[in-house]
Amino acid sequence: MDSVQVGAIVAASFVPGLFWLFYFLKSRRCTNVSHGVLLFLGGIVCGPIALLVFNAVELSPFYAQLGDVDGVDEATKFTYALFVVGPVEELVKFGSVIVITRLLKLRVTSMNTALAWSTAAAIGFATIENWYYMVEVEEVVWHRALTLPFNHVLFSSFWGVGLYRDATEEGKQWIALTLVLSMVYHGVYDYILFSDAIHPAFVLPVVLVLYFWLVSVFRAEHARDSKRPSL
Repeated sequence: MDSVQVGAIVAASFVPGLFWLFYFLKSRRCTNVSHGVLLFLGGIVCGPIALLVFNAVELSPFYAQLGDVDGVDEATKFTYALFVVGPVEELVKFGSVIVITRLLKLRVTSMNTALAWSTAAAIGFATIENWYYMVEVEEVVWHRALTLPFNHVLFSSFWGVGLYRDATEEGKQWIALTLVLSMVYHGVYDYILFSDAIHPAFVLPVVLVLYFWLVSVFRAEHARDSKRPSL
């Protein structure tokens, strides 16, 4: 690749991610921008970690053929998407948020705060994932550059809500439940993209359902806040 192509890939990978990051942080006004940037960088660091895990998984006999996902049967694609891709990517993003917020001794003060944290990490991860992909194919893929950060935000919003519920209600079941939901939803999304039997357009209803769920969560939380007596 020449320098112009490399520059275009860098721009396509990082500019949309940074745009989404500052859009969400500004619209939610719920966390320090420097904290958001740090969590974004944590998400970027998760990329190489996830890649190492994927490479280790693909050393096993069952997954050795997955160097080329297009060349395996549907059952293997489904298993890989649901039990490898979804869990690995959501766990590394979640782990980065837990490590950074614990080191900084940050507390969940609202639903918006928890979702800002998951959003920043998700966008960072999507940014480096876009970089890896475009370097591999040696071209700029704008539709992926623009949509992948937003999709990762939606997947991670499950455990973002879980962080808030865990901080405000007893028990750790919220973390486990919402992490599993994010893994399953993420895995289903990737399986549709991998599959030869399902048209890629079916990812649209998957994304829309999750988007409307997230909107309903915000509305429910807003209604709950409005009923709380002011001090």
